[in-house]
Amino acid sequence: MKKRAMERKPAPEKKIEKKKTPLWRHISENIECLAIAIAMALMLNIFFIQAYKIPTGSMQPTLIGNEEQGLYDRVLVNKCIYLFSKPERFDVIVFKFPLNQAKNYIKRLIGLPGEIIEIRNGDIFVDGHIARKPENATRAVLKQIFPELGGGIPFNTYFKTEGDCRILEEDKVVFAGPGIAKTARPIRDGYLDGYDPDYKISKPRHVKEDQLVGDLRLAFEAELNAANGGIRVQIVEEGKEHVFILRGKDHAGPSRLSTGRRVSGGNDLKEVWSDPDLFLEAGKNYDLVFTNIDDRLSIRLDGQEIAVYEYEDSGSTGDTVRVEFGPIGCGATFDEITLYRDIYYLPGRSSKEPIQFEVPEDHYFAMGDNTQNSSDSRLWRSFYLTRKDGSEIKGNFDGSRESLPRKIGGGYVVVDHYGDERFVPLSHLQTDGYQTRFESFFHEKLLLGKAMVVFWPMVPHFRWNLLR
Repeated sequence: MKKRAMERKPAPEKKIEKKKTPLWRHISENIECLAIAIAMALMLNIFFIQAYKIPTGSMQPTLIGNEEQGLYDRVLVNKCIYLFSKPERFDVIVFKFPLNQAKNYIKRLIGLPGEIIEIRNGDIFVDGHIARKPENATRAVLKQIFPELGGGIPFNTYFKTEGDCRILEEDKVVFAGPGIAKTARPIRDGYLDGYDPDYKISKPRHVKEDQLVGDLRLAFEAELNAANGGIRVQIVEEGKEHVFILRGKDHAGPSRLSTGRRVSGGNDLKEVWSDPDLFLEAGKNYDLVFTNIDDRLSIRLDGQEIAVYEYEDSGSTGDTVRVEFGPIGCGATFDEITLYRDIYYLPGRSSKEPIQFEVPEDHYFAMGDNTQNSSDSRLWRSFYLTRKDGSEIKGNFDGSRESLPRKIGGGYVVVDHYGDERFVPLSHLQTDGYQTRFESFFHEKLLLGKAMVVFWPMVPHFRWNLLR
C-alpha cells in the first residue's frame, strides 16, 4: 500500500492592517507644503522676480498703460540683476519715485552717475557727445509710420513717384525703368506713430506734433530687372543729405555711401564708404535696410550690416526731412516697403534751447519712451518746507494745485516724499510758506530692478515679448 504523498499547505498569510493616518497629520502636512510654497513665492518676490502692472502711458508704445481704453501691460522685473552688474544706459528699469516713494516708476535709463545729459535736436548727448543706442534698444523704440500697423495707407498716399511705375499693393511698387519714390509730406513726431490702430488710443489735447524727425530707417525687398543698373536711397535731414547706392553687377562705379550738406550752386557730399566688389544680381530678391539714427549711417543686406559710418552733427540748418528711393539705370521691383522713425526726445520745457542735467554721483536720470507725454526726470519738481533746524520736508509737485501743501489751521497738511500724509505746525517752520524746485534724479538705493519681459497679454491683444 502506497503512502499518499503529504501535501504541504501554505502557511496562512498574516493580515497586515494599515494604520490610518490621523486627520490632523494630513492637515499639518498640507499646511507645511503651503507654507513652503508661500515662503518660496515670497523669496522670489522679495529677492529675485516681481510682476508689475503698467499704470500709465509714459512708456508707450513700448509698454501700454491706458486708462481710457482699460489696457494695461504686465511686466516681469529681475530684482537681483544689478547686484552682479551695473545698470546700462537704455535699460528699462523700475525704481521708487524719489518724490513719493510709495509709488514705483518704470522708465528707460538715460543718465548715469557723474554725467552731463543734454537733449538736443531730438537726440541724447552725454558729456557733449551723442549717445548711440545699441541695435536691440533701437529696434525696441522705432515707430513704424508706413505702412500703418494693421495697414490702411495706400503707397501713393504716403509717397509720390516719378518715372514709369505701377503700384500693385499698399507697399509694393514696380518701376519699368529709372525712377524715384519720395515721401509726400514732412516726417514729424506724430504721437500715434507705432501704435496698433486696434488699441484705439487717442492723442492727448496738450500734445504737439511739430518736430521734424530725421532719424529714419527704410526697409524693403528689392529686385533689379537688369545688371547694368542699381538702387539709390537718399535720406534728407534738415540740411544734410545721406546717399546710399548699391550697384548692379554691370553698373559703373562701386557701391557707396556719401553724406554732407547741399550748398548753393552745388553740393558738399563726400564719399565715406565704398566697395567695388559688392553688387546686386539681376533677378534676385534682396532684403535691404537703410538707417540714419543717432548720427550713425548703416546698410544691411540680407540681415548683415555691410556699411557703417558714424558722424557728429553740429545742429540743424534746414527745415526739410524726406526719404527717396528708386532704381538707377534699369527697372526694379520694391516690396514690403516699411518706414520707421526714432524717438524725438523733447527737452520738456517751454524753451527750445538745449537743456543740461548734471547727474550727481550715486544718482540716475530716466525718461519715458513716450517723450511727448511722460512725467520723468525732465519734469520732476518738488515742494519743500524748511524747518527751524534747517532740515526740509518735501514731496511731489506735479504742477497742480492739489499736489501742493494745504494750509489748515496752524500748519500745513502735506504728502511727503515717503508718500505719507502728515501735519506740519507753523511753529516748526522757519517761515510761513513753501517753495518749489526741479529735482531730476533718483538715488541708486531706490533702484528696484530691470524689466525683462511683457508676460501678460494685453487683452484682447497678444503682447508677449522681451524688453530691450
